[in-house]
Amino acid sequence: MSINTLIVDDEPLARKELEYLLSEYSDIQVCGSVATNIEAKVILNSEEPQVVFLDIQLRGETGFE
Repeated sequence: MSINTLIVDDEPLARKELEYLLSEYSDIQVCGSVATNIEAKVILNSEEPQVVFLDIQLRGETGFE
């Protein structure tokens, strides 16, 4: 059984690095890697990830919004 995971970060290199680090674990599946809250909401509703790696300070918004 794999763990669906979503990455939300406005820095492309940070997203890529986290995806790379998570790829080492066969039981973790990244179901989305996005830069904004709007994109995150789409993935949250469609994929229902079990874990979200959330950047707190996004450009023009916060991760808590």
